[in-house]
Amino acid sequence: MLDDFARKFHAGVQTLGDAAERLSNESKVRKLPCGHTFNEISTQKIKMRGVSPHCPVCRSTIPKEFLMSAIEMADHAVQLQRRKVYDESRFWASTALELDPDCGLANFVMGVLHYEGWGGAKDMDRAAAHWEVAHQSENACATVNLAHLLRSRGNVARARLVLEEACAAQCLCEDQLKAMVSLGKLERDEGNVARARQLWELALSKGSADAADHLGLLFKKQGNYTRARELFEKARAMGHAGAAYQLLVIFLLK
Repeated sequence: MLDDFARKFHAGVQTLGDAAERLSNESKVRKLPCGHTFNEISTQKIKMRGVSPHCPVCRSTIPKEFLMSAIEMADHAVQLQRRKVYDESRFWASTALELDPDCGLANFVMGVLHYEGWGGAKDMDRAAAHWEVAHQSENACATVNLAHLLRSRGNVARARLVLEEACAAQCLCEDQLKAMVSLGKLERDEGNVARARQLWELALSKGSADAADHLGLLFKKQGNYTRARELFEKARAMGHAGAAYQLLVIFLLK
């Protein structure tokens, strides 16, 4: 009897778990161009099984873009933004956020669109709100933009905090190095030159050409032209566009 009860109990737990998962997926509902709505599970089944892309209800054709995941939609929005097709970029970023409000890339794209006023009016508050969500998703590029916006509004403490959080993230990427360089610039502007140098040297050790350039500028300002030239040479070899000009300046100074 106890064994039978245990089997029924575990079966019930499994059923509840499956139901919870279904409800979680069903909370992500997308609306097709024809007006009919389907949850994420149904949409992905249409996509994965290679079913003819037609609405199961009215048989209207479904554009392939509407079967994309949130991150695929966000990436599509990025490509459209690069091509300066801003209205469509805004549409796909918004659609991605309807499917997944926490999508870091989609929030980053929407932040840029609001900040620049592309495809609509400029809105710094909405740009900041989207970049805050993207920052929580460890989108380091959004973090750098958010910190810049916060600094322009005089909130240096918050700008420093978000950059420090990005620098402490486990994943190492080019955007994280940009966060280190930006934090170094903030510290330099606040008078913490030693901390700025430490951050730039760390970023340089991980391959940042911008960090090499900033260190070069720092040593040039201090009159150490030999070290500055070495750093600008390194920055130029890493592909930094402005390093050649700085090398010419040092040549003329000496």
